[in-house]
This record gives sequence, structure tokens and C-alpha cells, in this order.
Amino acid sequence: MICYKDQTFCPFYEDCVSKFKCGRAMTPTVVKAAADFGLPISRYSEKPSCHVLNETPRSEDPFMDYIDSLIGKQEMVTLKPRPMPKYELKSNITHDDDPFIVHSED
Repeated sequence: MICYKDQTFCPFYEDCVSKFKCGRAMTPTVVKAAADFGLPISRYSEKPSCHVLNETPRSEDPFMDYIDSLIGKQEMVTLKPRPMPKYELKSNITHDDDPFIVHSED
């Protein structure tokens, strides 16, 4: 069977100590890329032998607290487009006034 990147991905990466450096983590980016290519994803059905449970409570790990603060903001953010500045064409400018045009003297 042909599958995405011809490797098995790990859906159990969320509670693993190596979740940020594991090349086999089945992240949303991997899932989207596989869908874009129209290929199935091979994934582990059980936790692999490399999986090490992250036993550090989140409250004792400042980095994970920071990540939680970023991930915890699930509300939708709507970006409003900025108005485009209005430019006026000045008709009194000629090519002779343009400093970037080199004029040859014949």
C-alpha cells in the first residue's frame, strides 16, 4: 500500500516527552499534507517503543504553561483589512526629474 511519506506516524505524540522533536508525530500539518496529496496515513495502533510518557505536571513546567496559554486561546480571531492608502498621481513629474533614469547626452 502506498501511504504518505512511506512511513508510519504516531498519533500518541501529544503526551510524549519528544513531541516537539519527533519526526513521526502525526501533527495537523502532516494530516493536511497527506490530504493535499490524496494519500492515506500509516499510523501506529499502539504506543511505539520510543514513546516516553511526559510525567512532568504542566504547572511545574513553565515552557508547557506558555504553550498551554497559546493553545488555550481557541476563540476565532477576525482580522479586519486595513484601508489602502490613497495615492495621487502628480502629473507635473516628468522622466527628466526621475533620479533613477540615466539620461545620455548625445
